Amino acid sequence: MTHGKLFVSTLLLVAAGCSAPKEDGSEKALLNCMSAIQTGSGDPVATKVPYAKDWGTAGEHYFSWPAGSGLVVAGSKRPREADSASCVTDAAGIVTSVSINGADVPIQ
Repeated sequence: MTHGKLFVSTLLLVAAGCSAPKEDGSEKALLNCMSAIQTGSGDPVATKVPYAKDWGTAGEHYFSWPAGSGLVVAGSKRPREADSASCVTDAAGIVTSVSINGADVPIQ
């Protein structure tokens, strides 16, 4: 039983010394994409964009909301479960491409 207490104590000390992961701009990029989708939807207030995972690589951030992800595009003629979107930003989080339900949205 002493070994278990020692292991847990050592684990806690090691974890306490670890630093937080470096922020790579993905949070800012996601918020910019969510805003771009809301703006491009035609009804920003009623459009609901849930959080999404960053699938991008080192030089860009890529987010997607496939059908069934919880994305609700107000004014869409599709059933709510069928709405989809994708968004790409550069490494700094500036939106470079947005698509809603398969249609490109002009960047504003």
